[in-house]
Amino acid sequence: MKRSMANDTRLLGLRMPSPCLSLLPLLLLTPSPDQRDVLWDNHITIKGDVFARAISPPLWRDIRVVDDVLIPQGTRWHVTSAWLNVVEDEGWSPGSRMEMYVWRSGFGGRPGQGIVAWLSAPLRRSATGSSYFNRPAYIHGIEGLVLELDTGVQWVGFRHPDAPGRYTAYWLTSDNVDNEGRGSTHFFSVDGGKSWQWAGEGWHSSFILYGYEEPSISPSSFSVTQGQLVSGGTLSLTHSDDDRLVIRPRRAANVNTPSAEIVVQSSAGPHRAVTWLSFTVQARATALGVEQEVDLWSFDDQRWFSVHRRNAATDDTFSFRRFRVPSRYDVAPRKFVSPEGLVRARIRWFDRGVPSVGWTVQVNQAGWHAVLN
Repeated sequence: MKRSMANDTRLLGLRMPSPCLSLLPLLLLTPSPDQRDVLWDNHITIKGDVFARAISPPLWRDIRVVDDVLIPQGTRWHVTSAWLNVVEDEGWSPGSRMEMYVWRSGFGGRPGQGIVAWLSAPLRRSATGSSYFNRPAYIHGIEGLVLELDTGVQWVGFRHPDAPGRYTAYWLTSDNVDNEGRGSTHFFSVDGGKSWQWAGEGWHSSFILYGYEEPSISPSSFSVTQGQLVSGGTLSLTHSDDDRLVIRPRRAANVNTPSAEIVVQSSAGPHRAVTWLSFTVQARATALGVEQEVDLWSFDDQRWFSVHRRNAATDDTFSFRRFRVPSRYDVAPRKFVSPEGLVRARIRWFDRGVPSVGWTVQVNQAGWHAVLN
């Protein structure tokens, strides 16, 4: 953004070197790192040179700014929260809500005319302690979203619909490589999305999406290796519904032994070149003080590999981990698929001081998504 922002219809920004932006405010707003499931990370931590684009009323009522996300072939995302970095003009207030909108992909690798979704939720806002362009920086976020995104490229943007005061807020950029290795920059529109302009090199919006990935490979078999099966079967694990696999825990011999444990298995297909693998489980415990762990079996190493650990919730909460090439966790996804295409996972629950007796664990859905060559 230029210093004469109100008269700059292109909304181009100043370029300035930037240190990394502290994530402390983000961690205060969202669950602890072991409970956060990242669908897409456009480098919420600011790196490299910084630009900024106006995104909100009252100064720019018809502005729309979108950056792309890539949803892998044959899967579906469930977005539950979104966060971005902004700076705010003096005299501008964000209001009480923030909107997230999603545009379909059009021709030529740019947003199209169709809107996939438009959501509004209470704004969560926290100062980062940093400033850019002589303006304070904030993390803005919305939670509790119910947003499903299908396969392909979608274009995501944000605005503050009821922002009072004057001027606007500006969406900060990061470096130009997101977590999937895509280097495309954002587009913006000054007529409410009727026409789009490419931002140019270096305009890479800084944001992050949390949620879970819809499994496309359901378990073909399961076994209860610790605890007692109360009700349910393999079909209970195929859909997110009211049919659950219910297990009654048994007292563990020590703190390192789970009170309940199941192993699930299926086939991802007869291929070995796996470019993408994720595992999703939806489960709950009926008591507090329970820890849940998800492990995947490494056919290369012939051992279990812990991929997710969290405090088990008392409602149906999703746990999700993905592995891909290049791997974010420095672990190749092919490790978890046998040459014959088998996949295997283990879900364990540990008693960490449950105050009640007669509690159960209940699994609503479990499964994998794989992209194979």
